[in-house]
Amino acid sequence: MKKMPVASALALSAEKRVKRMPVVNDKNELVGIVGRTEMMRALLGRSSIG
Repeated sequence: MKKMPVASALALSAEKRVKRMPVVNDKNELVGIVGRTEMMRALLGRSSIG
């Protein structure tokens, strides 16, 4: 997999109607799952609700 900026991942998520995407390290090992809400918060500089 290639590295992708958060904004690009969010746009791809919306285009493909995917709610969550895998997060992998440099060895293509799964290290987590990120959802649209988390991506939006990252873009807005917010890490938690409130």
